Amino acid sequence: MIKVHRIWKIDEHLWGLLTDLSDEIKNIFPGDYVQIQDKRFPILSVKRTLGTFKIEILADNPGTAEKISIIKARPEEGKFATIGPVNDWIIAGLRLQGYELIGNYKEADFVIVSYPEYVPSLKDQKVVFAPGLSSTWQDFLRFNEIFSKYEIGARYNLSKPILMKNDEIVVNVPTFSMKVRAPAKYAAYAVSPGKGGIIIGYLQDNPEICTIVYEPEKGIVIYSSLAMMIPYELLRQEGNNLEVLLRIIRGELTIKEEEEEKIVTRFEPGELIFSIEGLDAQSVFNRMIEKLSILGGLLLERDDANRKASFIITVNGNKVQVTFNITEKTIHAKIQDSNIDIDRATLMIRTLINDALRELQEKRTLTEKFKKIFIIALDVQEKLITVKDMIEVDMNPFTILEELQKIAGQLSADEKLSEIALDIVNTATALEKIIKRDNKLPDEIKNELLVKIENWINKLKQKSLHFI
Repeated sequence: MIKVHRIWKIDEHLWGLLTDLSDEIKNIFPGDYVQIQDKRFPILSVKRTLGTFKIEILADNPGTAEKISIIKARPEEGKFATIGPVNDWIIAGLRLQGYELIGNYKEADFVIVSYPEYVPSLKDQKVVFAPGLSSTWQDFLRFNEIFSKYEIGARYNLSKPILMKNDEIVVNVPTFSMKVRAPAKYAAYAVSPGKGGIIIGYLQDNPEICTIVYEPEKGIVIYSSLAMMIPYELLRQEGNNLEVLLRIIRGELTIKEEEEEKIVTRFEPGELIFSIEGLDAQSVFNRMIEKLSILGGLLLERDDANRKASFIITVNGNKVQVTFNITEKTIHAKIQDSNIDIDRATLMIRTLINDALRELQEKRTLTEKFKKIFIIALDVQEKLITVKDMIEVDMNPFTILEELQKIAGQLSADEKLSEIALDIVNTATALEKIIKRDNKLPDEIKNELLVKIENWINKLKQKSLHFI
């Protein structure tokens, strides 16, 4: 039994207990239970103070007692691990849901990462990225760099901080018809889902701000903030924070997989129709000519104006005529000689066309990516020139600092520009200390900053030329 000095109400469903130090209490953990008289109450947090322990419990009214006992929980639903600090309330909530916290993340069903640290072996784990409650703007930038290393498409949009007029964030999760609630006092940024990312949650008052994204191929979940896992359903009996997290982890999302082949239909033996939606028809035509030529095909007819061509190819020693016609939306291929194994010839042509379309799609995706980087680089160059002007006319140094931070956030959206972004972040961090100390930018610092900005502009120009 443990002696209790005081019991008091903290919030509607949250009570505090101040107890003696004892060997028994040193072993308690969030998610265990306190027994007061004949009732048990979940422990949400345990903190050691000067010569005493402060325990927070979940209760409507625990009553009074001079002594309490501790009941250890035995979660058996699964296991989770953490990298970085995770709030006691979240740990308690997950343990109360049946998930035990363990030290070896390799044996965990999922891992919560609240600190931007790269652990290569996590590539084979279910991972939840959620910046911790004390995360800074620089931490979010580093998370973006970590995402690049894990080849995750999502990014924190550092130009879109989540700022609320009230003290609470409400997130809609339409997939489960649920809501996630979180205190608004912690740093949080919108999540850009990237290719393959599925938006799970977005701000109730602003659907353009995504806050929870899932990447099914990698088993990755990305939150705007760890605060969105605080168990509001336990503390305030509202929201579905823990249930949303665990339903994603358990794979209760229905993801519709795209068909790999682009075939729309097949009419008769030797006749195939393929969709080329999203691709340039002339590029598809040129690629098909190239592919059939590489295969050893003999070109019989070529009509560039109507994108039609005929080839003779060899299948199992037999000569086969293949004709194809490309419209703005489809490829129509026809094997015209029926005196051979039609199925073998059809398989050969299907494979050839699928390969051609896949290569063109990959090229298109890469081109779009480079185009995006090129546009970002050009835009940031203009903004850096504006910052130079701001410095030269002695504008408010805090405004200059804010602009540099926004620029770094914009650059961090792609790993190919993150090196410049990190340099700007380090410079902004050093400037912040100087500005807070002197309330201005000293002349020698101005000159150094102007040189740095010119250097960043030159690097961005080089990056831009590389993607032309």
